[in-house]
Amino acid sequence: MVLKRNTRQQILNEAFLLCKDSKNSQFSLSELANRVGISKAAIFRHFKNKENLIEEMNCLFSGKFSRILNKKDYFFSKETLTSCTFEEFSEIIDDIITFFFNNPGFFEFFINSIAIDINTENSILKILQKNGVVFSEPFIKNRSVGRFFKIYFCIEGIEYFISRREFIALTNDEQIEDEESFKKNVINFLWNGLGNNESQISEERKKELDEICKIEIQQNENETRFFKAFSEVFTVSGYDGITVGNISKKLNIAKSSLYSFFKNKDEFIKKMISYEFNFFLDILFSKASSARDINELAYILLRVENNYFEVRRFVFMIHAWFQKQNFEIDKTCSFRTEKILNKIDELEKKVSTNGINMSFKTLIGWISSEIGSLKLFFDELEKDNTLNHVDCVNEIFALVECGIK
Repeated sequence: MVLKRNTRQQILNEAFLLCKDSKNSQFSLSELANRVGISKAAIFRHFKNKENLIEEMNCLFSGKFSRILNKKDYFFSKETLTSCTFEEFSEIIDDIITFFFNNPGFFEFFINSIAIDINTENSILKILQKNGVVFSEPFIKNRSVGRFFKIYFCIEGIEYFISRREFIALTNDEQIEDEESFKKNVINFLWNGLGNNESQISEERKKELDEICKIEIQQNENETRFFKAFSEVFTVSGYDGITVGNISKKLNIAKSSLYSFFKNKDEFIKKMISYEFNFFLDILFSKASSARDINELAYILLRVENNYFEVRRFVFMIHAWFQKQNFEIDKTCSFRTEKILNKIDELEKKVSTNGINMSFKTLIGWISSEIGSLKLFFDELEKDNTLNHVDCVNEIFALVECGIK
C-alpha cells in the first residue's frame, strides 16, 4: 500500500530546513516549492500566502517548544516567587538544546523571526502563554533590568554555542564535543560564566581599560563612502539585493563610474565585507593586547565592540548577517586570514585560560557575540526609560564573569 503524501506537512518541514540552510527566515517560495517537488502555485493550495505559512511555522514551533516548559511546575509558575535552582536551570537548558537538535531548522527560524529587543521577554511570554505555559502573576510583574539581561544572556549564549558547534562540524576547526558533553558545558558557562564569584577587576583598573578602549577612526574617504552605501542597501534589501544599480544609485554616481573602482558586483561585496572585518579586528586585537588576564580580556572585548558600534552604527546589520553565516564568509572573501589567526595565537599565549573548558577561539567568539548582538538593538533599548542610564557593557561583563546564578 502506498502512503498518501502529506504535502502540507512536507512544505512546513522543508521551510524549516530552508531556514537552516540559508540562516534566514526570509526564504524564497520558489526555492521552497522546488525542494518539495511542486509548483509555486501549489503552495497556495495549502497556505493563503507566505505570511500564512510563517504564521503556521510559528504555531508549530511555539506549540512544540511550550511542551518543554509544561513538563513541571517550574519556578516561573509558582505564586510564591522563588529563584531558579541549578537543577531546574540544567533541566530546562538541556531540554531546549535537545529540542533544537531534534528539530532541524527550528533554531534558525526562532532566532531570525523573533526580534531580541526590549520587548522580547513580553513577546515570548505571550507566545508561550497562548500555548498553555503557565506564568504566575508575580513572575510576570517582576520585570527588572537584571532579569532582562539574564534572559538575553541565555538566549544569545545558546544561539552562539549551537552556531559555533555547527561551524566546527563543517570545517573541522577543532574537535567537536558529543551532544551530552556539549549541553553540560553550555549549562556550566551560562550558570557560572568564567567561574568568578565576584569581579576580579578593580574600579580603578576599569577606568584605565576604558581609556585604552576608546576608539578614534580615521579612514579613507572613498572606502567609508562605499561601505556606507553597501551597508544601507544591505539593511533594506539583504545580501541578494545588493546590485551595482542599487549601490550606484545610493552613491549618486553612474554605474560606469562604480566599475572604475570594482570589476563587478562580486568583487565589490568581497572587498566591502573583508575590509570591514579586518578593519574591526585590527582595532579589537590591538586593544586586547593590554589584557593581563582572562577577565581583562573579556572586559576589553566587550568595551571595544561597544565603542566600535557607537562610532559606526551603520555596520550593525552587516555584523549580524556575518554571525549567522557560521562565522565564515565564502572562501573568496579571505576572512580567515593568517594575520588574524596569528593574532589569536599571540593573545592565547599571553592570556591564560587555565580551568576554562573552552577553546580560545570559541571563548573570544562567545564574549564578543554577547555585546555585538545586543548593540543591534541599542536603539530599542534607548527607548525604554528604565535602561536609559544602564551601562550594557558592565551588565554583560558581570554575567560573563559570574554567570546568572
